[in-house]
Amino acid sequence: MTRFLKVFLAALLTLGLLFAALPALLLLIDMPPFRFGDGPLFLVEWRNDPQGTGITFGILPLGVLALAIALIDQVMINRDRR
Repeated sequence: MTRFLKVFLAALLTLGLLFAALPALLLLIDMPPFRFGDGPLFLVEWRNDPQGTGITFGILPLGVLALAIALIDQVMINRDRR
């Protein structure tokens, strides 16, 4: 269980850092506005217009993705022990 929490937190931190660096990359390549997801499955929205730029993330899909990574790691560890 400790390994599961370590992997979950590492995945969550890595995804958070990746998403934190994303605005700089999107500004650098002059990406037009976009939105992925809607409602509870909202993942990311990028805004780049004359009034300013901004990025918004959905925390629920980010947490679910980190949880999925940790679960896959746990399943693979248990499979290798057999």
